[in-house]
Amino acid sequence: MADGEATRGTQSCPIQFDHESVEHARNWPEEFRELREQCPRAWTESYGGFWVATRFADILAIAQRPESFSAHKHYDPATGETRGGLTIPPVPGIRGIPNETDSPEWDGLRGFINRRFAPRAVEERRARASRFAAALIDEVIETGRMDIVENLTNPLPAILTMDVFGFPLDEWRDFADPFHKMVYTRVDDPDIHKVVGGLDRFYQRVDEEVARRRLEPKDDILGYMANGTIDGEPLDGETVRQLAFNILAGGVDTTTALTSNTLIWLSSHPKQRQRLIDDPKLLPIACEEFIRFYSPIHALA
Repeated sequence: MADGEATRGTQSCPIQFDHESVEHARNWPEEFRELREQCPRAWTESYGGFWVATRFADILAIAQRPESFSAHKHYDPATGETRGGLTIPPVPGIRGIPNETDSPEWDGLRGFINRRFAPRAVEERRARASRFAAALIDEVIETGRMDIVENLTNPLPAILTMDVFGFPLDEWRDFADPFHKMVYTRVDDPDIHKVVGGLDRFYQRVDEEVARRRLEPKDDILGYMANGTIDGEPLDGETVRQLAFNILAGGVDTTTALTSNTLIWLSSHPKQRQRLIDDPKLLPIACEEFIRFYSPIHALA
């Protein structure tokens, strides 16, 4: 946004916006609707001040101009100093890459990881996902009732993530529980460093399995990272941990949040649920809309 626009926006559209607040969690649809209608590009003083864009066209324009912003995250483990990145305020600790990088670093990392998460590669996992889902439902079907989160949307994405990594499937809760806690803990909570440290076990296991795969390669994501190269150079241990962190984030937390909200909405809108059952061609559009409406993380920078 040009300086003139920024000045006018600050004068005409200052808001009190805190996406980490209880009030936002309770009223986010109304809050965003109000912003889109009355103040689509607004300035808030929360967390040192930042712009809030709420309309599709503006967000698309920003995303297509990487030269106008930086997503790079700096973290000094010795001092705990954290700057930049995708979260406001910054979460202390490891970078999630490639998301928290800028070009040209981003280009090499994105090209590397895309080969394992391209549509065809993901489609090949559909049958395994269906079997895992059926097994989880079989565990509770005789009782006649289930908890959507505890029995399905928490374990299923986590088990699939273990499968992608090549970890034993029964380790899923060791990684999912600490990550959920990190996401729901406010960044200004005095215990946030301790909470983030709860993922140390995950990094330890990544290091262990990568070392094994360098000796005995396997066709899983850890084997791919252990023996792959970017621009002809092997990945160092820190890059592997940062990539693994980001895959874990998408696998065990955001997917759980999205699918939980989606299934709860469908359970309370039986006509719309039946419409999707009767016309499966609508499912791709419905998936896009659920991702848009139930975005698991608000206010990414």
